[in-house]
Amino acid sequence: MRELQEIAVANGHPPLLVKDDGRRGFFLVAPFPLYCFDLGTVRRAHEQAALDAGEAGVTLVRITCDYAFSQNQGRTQEGGLVSCPVFMSEVTRASTEGLMTTGRIAVILKHMGPYQYTAGPDYTALPIERTEFLETVLPRYAGGFEAGAQGVMMSFVALNGVPAHAD
Repeated sequence: MRELQEIAVANGHPPLLVKDDGRRGFFLVAPFPLYCFDLGTVRRAHEQAALDAGEAGVTLVRITCDYAFSQNQGRTQEGGLVSCPVFMSEVTRASTEGLMTTGRIAVILKHMGPYQYTAGPDYTALPIERTEFLETVLPRYAGGFEAGAQGVMMSFVALNGVPAHAD
């Protein structure tokens, strides 16, 4: 991948954007799910994932911040197991800081929407009160943005009848 990146840039093209989900590590696999309640361990695991991903030519890593009520919901394996928005914000902060240590990885947070909030389906209508969205969903992303995450990936849900991409 590094060779392709060099060829693209050398020939006047924009750099390639190569993505990966980095929640569990890359070559070295970290605990799954990675919520050991030791934020230092979370950060160190993501530092190693950044080194490994960088060596493979990955330039963009997505961190899942979805809300999950139980492990029965599909996206918990991606990272949304923590139901407390404040603690999830700190996990997201530690993950983002770890991934950004090399200066070679861009981080985006996903899935703004969110997925699985009501009963686990990924693509569904999501009726949610504005206050609940502001107090339960958005705080999960705060730590990541404060740590320098560069963007957000939207979900494919309809928030109160409006597609998340349009709201």
